[in-house]
Amino acid sequence: MEITTFDIIWRQQIRYVIFGQFIIICMLDMSDPYWPLILSSSHSFDSKTLQYWSGVIYMAPLLTTIITTFLWIKLGERIGYKKMILRAGFALAATQWSLFFFSNPWFILLIRLMQGALAGFSTAAQAWSLAITPINTHSQVIGRLQAATALGSIIGPICGGFISHYFSYLAIFITAGCVCLLISIALANYLQENTNVQPITSEKKIQKTFFLEPQKNLLLFLIGSAQAARWMSTPFFALYAAERLHASTLALGLIYALIAFAMSLTTPSLGWIVDRRSPRFTFTKYVLAGSFLLSGAIQWGYAYTAEIYFAFILSLFLGVCLGVTALLLFSFLLQDAEENRGKLIGLGNTALKFGNLIGIIIGTVIQAQYNFLISFLFIGFFYFVLAVLTMRYKPEIVV
Repeated sequence: MEITTFDIIWRQQIRYVIFGQFIIICMLDMSDPYWPLILSSSHSFDSKTLQYWSGVIYMAPLLTTIITTFLWIKLGERIGYKKMILRAGFALAATQWSLFFFSNPWFILLIRLMQGALAGFSTAAQAWSLAITPINTHSQVIGRLQAATALGSIIGPICGGFISHYFSYLAIFITAGCVCLLISIALANYLQENTNVQPITSEKKIQKTFFLEPQKNLLLFLIGSAQAARWMSTPFFALYAAERLHASTLALGLIYALIAFAMSLTTPSLGWIVDRRSPRFTFTKYVLAGSFLLSGAIQWGYAYTAEIYFAFILSLFLGVCLGVTALLLFSFLLQDAEENRGKLIGLGNTALKFGNLIGIIIGTVIQAQYNFLISFLFIGFFYFVLAVLTMRYKPEIVV
C-alpha cells in the first residue's frame, strides 16, 4: 500500500496529540490519589468530614465538565479544534498553579470547578484527531488515545508520589502547571489546525442524529452506564484492598497499574482490528456483550476472594475488558457519522463524565449501607444488565 504525503503528515500530527494526551493525563493524575492527604496536611478534619470533602473535590470537575463539554465541541466546529486543545492546555496550567496558592477547601473547590469547566483536553484531542484522519483509521486513533490515557494514569500517580515524598504535595501543582504550559506551547507551534471547520448547516439533520436515532441513544446510555459501573468501586476499593486483601499501598498501586497496562495494550490492537474490518461486522456486538459479562464475573470474583494474587489476575482481565468496552462503544457511536463526528465525541465524553459522577455516588451509597460483598455483587449484576442491553444494539450496516 502506497504511503502518500498526506498519510505522513497526519500520522506525524497524531503522534503530537497522543504524546500531549499522555503528558496532560500524567500531570492531572499526579494529584488524584492524594487529595485526602493533601487536604488533611493543611486542615484538622475528622475522618467523616475529610471523606466528604475528598468526595466533593473529586466530583467538582465532573459536574462542570458535563455542562461545558458539548459547548466547547460546538465552538471547536466553528473556529477549529486546535484552539480548543490549546485553550484546555493553558486552562489546566493556570488552574494547577492556582492550587499551589490556596489551601482553603472552598477555594480549592472553586478552582476544581473552574478546571472542569475550562479544560476538556481529551475531548478536544479526540475531536481534532477524527477531523484530520481518514475515516477508516478512526477506531485505531481512538484506541491509541485511550492507550495514552491509560499509560498516563499509571505514570502520573508514580510521579506524584515521588514529588510529594521528596518535596511536598504543593510541588505537584507547580510541576503540573509548568509541564501543561510547556506542552501547550509545543502544540501551538507544531500542531496544525483541522481543515474541516464548517458552520452548522442543517438543524434538522443534527436533531435527527442525536434525538431521533434510538441506536445512537442506546450507545450513549451504554457509554455512560459502563463508565458508572467502572467507577462504582472507586470510593471503597482502596479500603477493600487494605482490609480484605491485606494489601500494602504498593500492592494497591500495582492493581491499578495492571488494569491501566492491560487497557493500554488492548485498545490500540483492537482499534487496528476494527479498522481493518471496517467496523461493520456483527461479531463485535457479541465481543462487547462478552466483555460486559466477564467484567461482571470479575466483580463477583473480587467479592469472594481474599487473596491478593487472585486480585492481580482479576485486575489484568478487567483491564482487557475495560479496553474492549471503551473502544467498541465509541467505534459504534462514530460509525457512518462523517459530518457529526465532533458532536458525537462531545456527547460521548459528556456521557462518560456523567457516568463517572453517577458511579462515584452509587458506589459511596451502597458501601455506606452494606459491605464489600454486596457492593461488588451489585456492580457485577449491573454489568450483566449492560450485556443484555448490548444485545439490543443493531448496527446500521451489517455485512
